[in-house]
Amino acid sequence: MPTPAQASWLLPLPLPPLLLLLTLSATGSDAVHCFTQYEESSGKCKGSLGNGVGVEDCCLNTAYAFQEPGSNLCQPCRSPQWSPWSRWNPCSVTCTEGSQLRHRRCIGWGGECPEKVQPGTLEWQLQACEDKPCCPEIGGWSNWGPWMPCSVTCSKGTRTRQRTCDQPIPKCGGQCPGEAQESEACDTKQVCPSE
Repeated sequence: MPTPAQASWLLPLPLPPLLLLLTLSATGSDAVHCFTQYEESSGKCKGSLGNGVGVEDCCLNTAYAFQEPGSNLCQPCRSPQWSPWSRWNPCSVTCTEGSQLRHRRCIGWGGECPEKVQPGTLEWQLQACEDKPCCPEIGGWSNWGPWMPCSVTCSKGTRTRQRTCDQPIPKCGGQCPGEAQESEACDTKQVCPSE
């Protein structure tokens, strides 16, 4: 069984999950802040009965809950059991393989959770995650193509030329920086006939 400041790791195959147990100090007859209700959905204590109550006295009613001095962790007075797992944290990277964590806590009083785990113990799971299989890689531009003819046959207009993003081709959603087309003014040096 882990003691405070000790951790145990378990790595089943395949990769996920990796488990870490962190044990907080167990309560005895220490004075606590006693509450009339433990809210399962939020893990919060409700209905304060006051500070300085012995934990054994507070927990004569198994519907009650308590907080140790200096702690925001609400512990129900019922027999210890594991809380539901938290949601998985976001993946540590946005592309390729990363990792993510979730946790649960042994909560309750007057016993142990399964595997002889003390109340207050925090268990972490670590698993591999992959939002995208590869990271975007930028591509390169080809040389500019020839200028297209002027947009008009008399007076002044514009002409364009293009290049392609294939030197190399971008990978995994990457792009080429810059524009694929450019324009410039052109002058045909021809006077337009009047109508």
